Amino acid sequence: MSFDTLGFEVVKNFLNKTEVDLFRDVLDKFLQNEKSFKTNGARIVPGFAGRTPLLGQLNTLHTTERMKKTIANFFGEEEEFIFLDHSDLHQNQMTDWHRDTGDYQKGGGDLNEIWNPQCKILKACILLQDHIDNDKGLWFQPGTHTSNRQSTAIHAPTESTDLIVFDQRIAHRGQVGLPRYHEIYGKNRYLITYAFGVNNRYSEIHRRGAARRQNEQRTYMS
Repeated sequence: MSFDTLGFEVVKNFLNKTEVDLFRDVLDKFLQNEKSFKTNGARIVPGFAGRTPLLGQLNTLHTTERMKKTIANFFGEEEEFIFLDHSDLHQNQMTDWHRDTGDYQKGGGDLNEIWNPQCKILKACILLQDHIDNDKGLWFQPGTHTSNRQSTAIHAPTESTDLIVFDQRIAHRGQVGLPRYHEIYGKNRYLITYAFGVNNRYSEIHRRGAARRQNEQRTYMS
């Protein structure tokens, strides 16, 4: 089934194993020594992309030709897309079912507008650990990016080198329940997202809301 039908897709081998090991090492050290937003035993760094040189390649991954060419495949040929100054880094976070539409609302948008086909905002997500043999990765309700409904949930079996691209409107969740991934496997669970959208008023509303939310969270980093 297509991305337009499902609302998400796994892009295999977007990274290589060397990059995964490097990124995990960088993140382990960064979150031991630098400030983060702490919640329920997790650490979050909101709005890190482009402003956190200590994260090395992760700081600029959204600007690379590799990322741009990959994301372009999910937009129409005539659609100009832009990075929405929206990025989040999660370490050991638990997240239940939700849609990533809160930033649109925080930007002053009407949630009834998100079902407009021109409201096309996509997340590029990296999970820097395998979720082939466990259910601690990302879960999706396919097709729920087109209307406010429910569907049968499926787990995306991803490897650490994969990229997941999904429509921000799709119902999805991360790991839930105890024990958490790091308590089972003895290493941190990382989820990193970058947001892109069609260059229009819907994306501008999302960008405004994401900036507001990220700046609020960053004031509580310690």
